[in-house]
Amino acid sequence: GDIYRLFWKGNAVAASQVNVSTSEGWTRVLRPAADGSISFAPSFPALYVLEVSAKVNGAVTVDGKKYEDVRHVATLSFRVDR
Repeated sequence: GDIYRLFWKGNAVAASQVNVSTSEGWTRVLRPAADGSISFAPSFPALYVLEVSAKVNGAVTVDGKKYEDVRHVATLSFRVDR
């Protein structure tokens, strides 16, 4: 389909933006809906890459150093051949 959502450990995660780029040099920044989903329909043949960064954990301590924010990055790539 043309609707995408980010999940972490079985739960939907809201992100502030999704970056879309193609092998043809086309780029867009998409803003997710309130439920975290984006609606995107590829419009031409290319390799598409969707990238999202989201905060899914609270503070964490690693090697004695405390980090207030933990973010994860996920990508999805797919080819459209028309």
